[in-house]
Amino acid sequence: MMLGKNDEPLSGEGSAPDEGGPRLIDLRTVTKVNLAFMWVFFLASLAFRETRITTGVLLGGAVIAVNFWWLRRLVERAMAHGGKYRGVAIALLMVKFAVLLGAVAVIVMYFDVNVVAFVVGTTTIYLAVVTVALVNYFRSSPAP
Repeated sequence: MMLGKNDEPLSGEGSAPDEGGPRLIDLRTVTKVNLAFMWVFFLASLAFRETRITTGVLLGGAVIAVNFWWLRRLVERAMAHGGKYRGVAIALLMVKFAVLLGAVAVIVMYFDVNVVAFVVGTTTIYLAVVTVALVNYFRSSPAP
């Protein structure tokens, strides 16, 4: 899903090059790139031959992927009705945030994971957003 002016869902791959505006980030593409980064991080964690590291990377990536998916769904539903249910969406965002904090606390306190590996696993979403943004930027930049 992409959001444009007036908070309306858009379809397609972003603004047309002749419009002169920046290309929008497709959140479904971010999700796919995030899963690719999770796969790469998982494979890299196997090099350490440490179950705690691999588990930490997997759980960190899974938590952030579910969090991003849930956030995207909440925004899509809130915008689908022209912003009519923004109050409900804000309440659900607070619930989502509490669930995220609870999940992180349970994983760190009760699972045998390497905390640094867990944090590294959560960074996949940031790498995905930056990667998709850079790809969109360079695709829309005029050739020299």
